[in-house]
Amino acid sequence: MMTSNKLDLCVRAYLEYYRSQFKKYGWASDYAEQLIQTDQKAGLEFVVELLNICRNEQEIIFVASGALEDFLERYILTHRKEIEKSIRKYPAMRVAIRYVWTEEESPLQMFLREIELKFTLKIRALQSVF
Repeated sequence: MMTSNKLDLCVRAYLEYYRSQFKKYGWASDYAEQLIQTDQKAGLEFVVELLNICRNEQEIIFVASGALEDFLERYILTHRKEIEKSIRKYPAMRVAIRYVWTEEESPLQMFLREIELKFTLKIRALQSVF
């Protein structure tokens, strides 16, 4: 389990590496990969925190095509409910999943299609009320 200080440091270093390309922050990418591979709960927390501090859509795309994609590929079959809860709870996750690349007809692609359909139907239902 990561302490909040260590999580914050890793999150900020990961995005700072993207923003600046300074090699001194490169360790955060390796750490993120290791964290995602070894700890589902901490990996999800890391990805959510990353997305929540993104300043713009380009940073969201960076996280979506890296850490988020790695996380989803690894855990979509075993932790589907937790992932779906995070997508429902965090607006940045809903934006980011649009930028995840998947293989044709993979379990991840099917999941993302289902999520898109669920949210599209909910948005249309809300719009029809007004």
